[in-house]
Amino acid sequence: MATTTELTATLHGKPVHLRISPRARAALAARGTPLRAEMELYFSCLIAKAVRFDGAARGSHFEPAGPGLEIGFSAVQTQGCSIASLSGPRPPREGFPIVRPERFVPKWLALDFRDGEWSGSFGLVEAQGAVNF
Repeated sequence: MATTTELTATLHGKPVHLRISPRARAALAARGTPLRAEMELYFSCLIAKAVRFDGAARGSHFEPAGPGLEIGFSAVQTQGCSIASLSGPRPPREGFPIVRPERFVPKWLALDFRDGEWSGSFGLVEAQGAVNF
């Protein structure tokens, strides 16, 4: 049984612990260009997290994180807040400038590749155990 790859990358001068599933590792190796994985904090009525990949990644700052992988971080906000938008499609996003992004860099990022789709999760506090794929 293949094991999850664990390594540490740096983003904005801060360490980010990476967990890459065996499927994700194989998919990264098969790519011709690096995958861009962007960790996004979404400020609206509530705070949400998302990992966006390649064309859906809208940030401008990415750093090499391992073979075939670049990581980035961005914060976005909505122009308004509507409780109705919590259960439906998200309203348009706009950049949320952070003066000191190193203070918000996630502590860990987990990546998987299943049924032809990338998936990921991240956390702002140290992980307390394994992320299961």
